[in-house]
Amino acid sequence: CHYSADSYVTFVSTSLDDGMSFVKPVKLGENTNETALLHLGNKRWLAAARTRDPADIHLYRSEDDGATWADQGAVTRARQHPGHLLRLADGRLLLTYGDRVPEELGTQAMLSSDEGETWGEPLRLAEVTSGDSGYPASVQLADGTIVTAYYAKSAPGCDRYHMGVVVWEPPAQ
Repeated sequence: CHYSADSYVTFVSTSLDDGMSFVKPVKLGENTNETALLHLGNKRWLAAARTRDPADIHLYRSEDDGATWADQGAVTRARQHPGHLLRLADGRLLLTYGDRVPEELGTQAMLSSDEGETWGEPLRLAEVTSGDSGYPASVQLADGTIVTAYYAKSAPGCDRYHMGVVVWEPPAQ
């Protein structure tokens, strides 16, 4: 995935030979950047793209292995971005994202049981004290726990830039 900082247009380009060459880039969406991709199987893809204005996350879906993309609309509110997507061992999808809304600064997560068609209520993973935070990434360990890393300018007990890590268990289905 790449984008132009001047125009905020995201393109997706794939490789069929382990990165030796790439097919012609396909436009995912305009007014987008900082995009996370997740392969859902059977030529289906989901993308979580940060929009420039109002700076939320829109989901994009491809049913043809990335040849075309359809905007599914906003999944977060303004100032909640960028996102990371992960398929959990139980089949659910996890979206983690930074929350820069002044009253709720931190890192949030949402779960989907239907391939990203709908999402549950946000789960607050971490609190920070500055709006300069986010860019989470998550992995699921063999025991089912999730490790989510993020960066923050400041958080309770830490008044400097740092990487934070939250180890947590997703709620049962």
